[in-house]
Amino acid sequence: MYFLTPDILPGILSLPELPTEIDLSFDLGKSTESAVLYQDRIELPGAILPYPQIELSPRDERSILKFNGDSWEKWQRYDDDTGRFYKMIFVETGKPPTVEISGIKMHVTMNSDPAEDTGRKLKTLGKSPRERVLDTCFGLGYTALALSEIPAVSSVTTVEIDPNMLALASESPWSRAVFDRDDISIKRGDAAEVIATFPDRHFSVIVHDPPRFAMAPQLYETAFYEHCLRVLESKGKMYHYTGNPNQKTRKTSLPEKTAERLRAAGFRRVKISYQGVLATK
Repeated sequence: MYFLTPDILPGILSLPELPTEIDLSFDLGKSTESAVLYQDRIELPGAILPYPQIELSPRDERSILKFNGDSWEKWQRYDDDTGRFYKMIFVETGKPPTVEISGIKMHVTMNSDPAEDTGRKLKTLGKSPRERVLDTCFGLGYTALALSEIPAVSSVTTVEIDPNMLALASESPWSRAVFDRDDISIKRGDAAEVIATFPDRHFSVIVHDPPRFAMAPQLYETAFYEHCLRVLESKGKMYHYTGNPNQKTRKTSLPEKTAERLRAAGFRRVKISYQGVLATK
């Protein structure tokens, strides 16, 4: 699969002379290869692609183009059943993309990028990730992949309910390796239901990075947190991403409210942490 990002696309479309040979990235900045650009095509060592014939507006400054086998199109999709619109978003050259779901961005990208955001979330856990780890919301697979790279982690179980996210991850050069890892198990379903199938004290760590409350309220309920407590081993830790939406109009911030619910569920140590809450059994 081939991609063109907005950091290089304007330069391609405005080249003064063709044909010309330049080094370009077609895998979202993970590597570059030599390409010969003609008026009607792009020749690569192993492929011939049509020259991108697409009009981009100033609003497309973060849009990524994907080659669909016939032509270039914006990397996005619409789900008729849910009415949700998914758009893959360019963040920075050489960094993994994020995704917006109906306008809601899934990663912190202000002065950051998805890889750095994921690293900061895991850093809140200290040296605790070991053996079996639960990643409750797969998303684009960045957390599962990062956890699997920790030497002490023997296996990662991750859960995803949305087939659109699994499809986008399978297309992305930054994500698709997750599907080939023997130490990562992907469970398909609602994490609020899947967690009930795990045995007691099965995981040493839980990373809970759910969508916004409005999109998945069941993942913020005390009943779900009680299951998280149940499947954690003694002194196990749970990092819960919340963000802090509508902080100017809330009497109690979302992290504070979440911390209260985690205490009510039985977690013994709960503290506000990076963009969320860290709780210990």
